[in-house]
Amino acid sequence: MNMNTKNTGVEMVPFKSMTTYEASRVLGVTIRTVQIWVEKGLIRSWKTPGGHRRVNVAEVEKLVLERRKRKSSDGGMNDFRILVIEDEPDVCQLYALMFRSWDMPLEFEFASDGLQGLIKFGEFKPDFTIVDMNIPLLDGAQIIKSLQSTLSVEASRICVISGMDHDLLNKSGAIPQQVTLLGKPIDFDILRQKIEAVITDVKSEIRK
Repeated sequence: MNMNTKNTGVEMVPFKSMTTYEASRVLGVTIRTVQIWVEKGLIRSWKTPGGHRRVNVAEVEKLVLERRKRKSSDGGMNDFRILVIEDEPDVCQLYALMFRSWDMPLEFEFASDGLQGLIKFGEFKPDFTIVDMNIPLLDGAQIIKSLQSTLSVEASRICVISGMDHDLLNKSGAIPQQVTLLGKPIDFDILRQKIEAVITDVKSEIRK
């Protein structure tokens, strides 16, 4: 997502943008559906000098919220809590958009550094924690060590995001075997599958 400007011929109007592909992933629809919504005026768009179409992030997020409200009659377990420890605001916004698009009972919080992440973990008590490996103050390995040794968090309830070579990370022993390790750009399909699996485990624990 980028901060772009739209040349209307009268003024330059700045707002955050994403590609039609990114919008389709967030909304859970096909690229063609996004294009149809653009044509109908539901989402504003413009083209870059290179001819690539971009759409307004705020309007995509509004559609996500509207769709979620229409489908929010589901009962059952309390909202599944996710803590994301990530210092890039744009990445946090992408997480939020994706989580809202999944139509799942999710509640989520963000922390911008390792120390804040550990404090927020104690306050928020998440069911699942996503940690960027290169985070200020405490890196991903230090956060995981603290979560496991101090708070007895199961490794299967943690996901590490890293652009580093995964073979080297695994050989270093910094990441416990049961911790989910995802690269960049983030594969949100795999992340969703992992979260769904943990939700199933939580439901099983509630029934016992």
